[in-house]
Amino acid sequence: MQNHQNNRIRKSFRLASIAIFPALLLVTGCGDGSGKSNLESGLSKLSKGDYNGAAKRLEISVRQFPDNATAWCNLGIVQLKLGLTEDAALSFKKAIDLDPSNQAPLEFLAQALIRMGKLDDARAALTKAGDFSPNSPRISAAIGVVEFHAGQNEMADTYWKQALNIDPNYAPAIYNLACLYRDRYGNKEEANRYFQQYLEIAGNDEHAKVAKAAMEGKTLTMQPPPGPPMPPQIAEPAKSKPMDPLVVSARKAIERQNYDEALDLLKQAMKKDPTDSDALWELAVLYDTHLQLPDKAAQSYQKFRTLFPADPRAGAKAEAPKRSIGPVAAPLPLQPPPRQVDARSAQEALTSGVRLYNLKDWDGAIAYYKRALEFDNGSADILYNLGLAYKAKGDLQTARDRFSDALKANSSMVKAGYMLAVVFREMKDTESAVAQLNKVVKAQPTYADAQCLMGFLYLDKGRPDLARKRFERYLQLDPDGESAKQVKEWLNKNRR
Repeated sequence: MQNHQNNRIRKSFRLASIAIFPALLLVTGCGDGSGKSNLESGLSKLSKGDYNGAAKRLEISVRQFPDNATAWCNLGIVQLKLGLTEDAALSFKKAIDLDPSNQAPLEFLAQALIRMGKLDDARAALTKAGDFSPNSPRISAAIGVVEFHAGQNEMADTYWKQALNIDPNYAPAIYNLACLYRDRYGNKEEANRYFQQYLEIAGNDEHAKVAKAAMEGKTLTMQPPPGPPMPPQIAEPAKSKPMDPLVVSARKAIERQNYDEALDLLKQAMKKDPTDSDALWELAVLYDTHLQLPDKAAQSYQKFRTLFPADPRAGAKAEAPKRSIGPVAAPLPLQPPPRQVDARSAQEALTSGVRLYNLKDWDGAIAYYKRALEFDNGSADILYNLGLAYKAKGDLQTARDRFSDALKANSSMVKAGYMLAVVFREMKDTESAVAQLNKVVKAQPTYADAQCLMGFLYLDKGRPDLARKRFERYLQLDPDGESAKQVKEWLNKNRR
C-alpha cells in the first residue's frame, strides 16, 4: 500500500511541484574556528550547485558543532538535492529540535515527507509552520500540494486560491491551479486562463513552455522539477543567541496547559533580559491566545514591533486585527465595541476549517478557525466551530471556553448552549450541565436533543423518574432521532 502511494506521488510530483520549495534562507548560528569555516564553505558550495562538496563540508560542520541548527538545516537541503530524502528528514528534524522558533526547517521537512509519501506528517509540519506566518502564500500553496498528492482536489483548489487571496501574483499557485483544472477537472477553458496568467507573471521557464503548449492544445512532458530556488545572496554567518532555558521551559508549560507557570517563567526571562525577543513574543502570544487578556497582548505585540521591527513575527502579527473577547452585555449597549471584520476572508478561512474538520484533521481545522477569528473577532459561528474542533480533539476545557465565548457573542445560539452542556457532562460536572440545559430548554422547548440529554443527566443523578419524562418528551419531538433506539430500549426495560 505504501509503495503504491509512493508511486502515485512520484507520478503526480511533476505537475504540482513548483509550489513545494520555499525560498532558501541561509542564516547561520554560532560557531567559530574551523567549524565556522566549514559552514561558510558549505554554504558557498551549495550556492554554486556543488552539492557533493557542500555535503562534505556541512557534515564536518555538524560534527564539530552539533548544536548549530543552521548547519543541520542546510545539510538537510543538500541531502534533499542529492536524493537522500530520509537523511534530509532527519537533519531537518534535528534543526527543528535545536531551533523550534524557526519555520524554515519545518517547510523543508514537509518537502522531504511529501517525497517519502508521509502526507499527513507533511501537512502537520506545514500547519505548524503556518503558526509563524499565518499569511504566507508559500505555506498555503505548499499545503495545497499535499492535498493534490492526497487526491483531495477541492482541498488543493481551496489552498491555492487562498494563496492567491494573500498574493494575487503568486506564480506557483497560479500554475498549479492550471494543472488542477486541466488534469483533474478537465476544464480546459479555466486551465488556459490560469496558464495565461502564469505566462504574464513568471516569464520564460520550463513551466512556461508547458503552459504555452497546453494553450495550443499540445502535450509537453515536463522534466523533473528543479530544486529549491536560491536567494539572491547568502547571508554572512552571524552569531545567534540560543533560546533562554526559561523560555524553553515556558513553552513546555504551555504545551501542558499550565499557563500560570508559563507566565511566571516568561516574566522571569523578561526580567533577566528585557531585549529577549523570544521571551517577549511568547509572552504576547500567551496573553492573546491562552490567558485571553487582549489589552496586555496588544501592549506586548506593540512593544515587540517597536523593539524588533525586522523580525518576521512582528510583520505577521502586525497584519492581524486584535480580537475582542470580553463579555457582551444583554441588552447590547447603544454603541457596542467595534468589530474587526473582513467577511470574505473570514468565510474562506471558516470554509477551509470545516473541510479539515470533516477530514478529522482537528489541528488543521483549529488553525483555520483561529485565522477566521482574526478576520471577524466577534463571530459566534466561528467560536462555535472552534469549540467543536477542540471537543473532537479531547480538549474539553478549551471547548467549554469557546462555547461560552460563542454564547457571549450570540446569547440566542441554543446549539452552543447545548454543546456547552454536553461538555459539562463529559467533564463530570452534572450540576452545571443541568443548569445549562434548563436555559436551552427554556429558550427552545422543542429542542429534542436537549430533552434527551437531560434524561441521561437525570440518570446520572439517580433520578430515573425524571429521566423517563424527558425521554418520553424526546420521542414525541423526534421519534426517529439518533438516540431514539437507545431511549426506547431503556423505556421498555424500565416500565412503571
